[in-house]
Amino acid sequence: FAKVGLNNPSFIRLDADAGLSPNLHVSFFTVRNEEKDAALLYLLREYIDTLWNKAFPDKQIVAQRGEHSKKKIIIFCASRHHVEYIMALLEAAGIHALGVYGKMDQAARRIGLAKFARGIVPILVVTDVAARGLDLPDIEVVVNYDYPPRPKLFIHRVGRTARLDSRTGQYSTGMALTLVGPDDWPHLVDTSLTLDLQLHNKTVEKTEGDNKTAYYGNVPQLLVDMELERIHVLLDQSIDLVSWRACVLKITEMKR
Repeated sequence: FAKVGLNNPSFIRLDADAGLSPNLHVSFFTVRNEEKDAALLYLLREYIDTLWNKAFPDKQIVAQRGEHSKKKIIIFCASRHHVEYIMALLEAAGIHALGVYGKMDQAARRIGLAKFARGIVPILVVTDVAARGLDLPDIEVVVNYDYPPRPKLFIHRVGRTARLDSRTGQYSTGMALTLVGPDDWPHLVDTSLTLDLQLHNKTVEKTEGDNKTAYYGNVPQLLVDMELERIHVLLDQSIDLVSWRACVLKITEMKR
């Protein structure tokens, strides 16, 4: 747009120093909108620990098949309704999680954050509004259930993990997993251009200090279908879950 209306313009980036931690493993998973819930359950139940062992072979963990990851995970959603729905879905699936959003009762909010900080409940579902100003140490995995609409917001979210320790001068290790629906591709392009990310669909060897490498792919359809069948069973068993799902679908359609 600048080139159309100006002669020989100079492009000055005020956020040029914004970047990702070199110890952050960034992955994008393309999904259909109706399969986001199934993909999320698969990541939590099966894939996070497997991916962690691949990304950080020197920090491997023993994963129990069929059990969800015990790592400290924060899931970012678009709205309070999405938070409530994801919490209901995870609880129905046997995955204990806590939610935090802007209009939440302060006492319940403090109790929930304390449980998460102590590792009693390893998964926290939040909105961007609720996450501002929160001191959440030792987060190992960030999951973007809803794609952040701006690159700066993406940086803010994933910067919750793989942080620099001021005492040691070393970065901790962490992963950022993002679900990319059909409507999210422009945001993914914007993010990759802003951060100068090099997207790969297979594992490549990263050099020390590399914060430009990221990965993209999809969850195998067979595994998605298995999780979808489980979700259909859960919906048949819970009227509340059906109500929250309908609310989220309505909000999504209105935004389109």
